[in-house]
Amino acid sequence: MERSFSYKQGFVPYALAALLIGLIGGFSTVLGPAFVQDLGIDYNNTTWTALAQAMSTAACAPILGKVGDVIGRRKTLLVGIAVFTLGNVFSALANSLAYMLVARFIVGIGTAAMAPVRTPSTNRIVTITDNTRLRNRHLC
Repeated sequence: MERSFSYKQGFVPYALAALLIGLIGGFSTVLGPAFVQDLGIDYNNTTWTALAQAMSTAACAPILGKVGDVIGRRKTLLVGIAVFTLGNVFSALANSLAYMLVARFIVGIGTAAMAPVRTPSTNRIVTITDNTRLRNRHLC
């Protein structure tokens, strides 16, 4: 018995992940100087906040990609969205450079959980949709 698959099924979390990474990631880059200015620390510390997120993303992406293969991409993606959101809330509440660095590190872990899971899953949805269209065209 063949299961029907709608491309809309399960698409929302992947679209949300793409939006979060693109939109919030872009804001974080542009607003980095404002973050450190609000904390009352030197401007050159902007680099540290960006570096904390980049290092945690780079270090955790392969590990969390494998976790996604083991426990499921959707679960890993949803946990990644939650960790990403929590890290951004902590960033907003940061009152020192150390707290901001820890918060940006948490954001990087959330990004690492979303990025390797989102791309293969989106490719799978598009492939299934394209194959269904081709099959339906040949049946007519």
